[in-house]
Amino acid sequence: MNMRIEEFDDAVFALERTMQRAGQNPKQSQNDQDEVNEDFESLTEILKELKSHDQVIPAMQIRYKQLHQERRDKLRWINENQPSGQRIKLKAVDIPPFYGDITSWSNFADMFDQIINANDEFIRLKICT
Repeated sequence: MNMRIEEFDDAVFALERTMQRAGQNPKQSQNDQDEVNEDFESLTEILKELKSHDQVIPAMQIRYKQLHQERRDKLRWINENQPSGQRIKLKAVDIPPFYGDITSWSNFADMFDQIINANDEFIRLKICT
């Protein structure tokens, strides 16, 4: 299991290096975002495996949370600083309000899923959150 702990350290280093490079070339912003997310997903998988074997120490969890916040900040910065033609522009979405009637929840949830969760335009946003 020590090997997985070393992999965690390597994944942290790789993510930190990727985030340093990300955003330097505005034309590469989508690739940068994808690379940051891939490195973070790798780190997440390693941490999950370590947790399943009770091998996680508090310092790892603290560093993971810090990197999670740094990743969100970096992705936000990349999106805000790319040329305006490449920024994510979302169309207005009209979702009828849900007023709490339990009998209408199923219909509302299905409609919401069709409008938001099944919409390919929102995939990049889902990745960033």
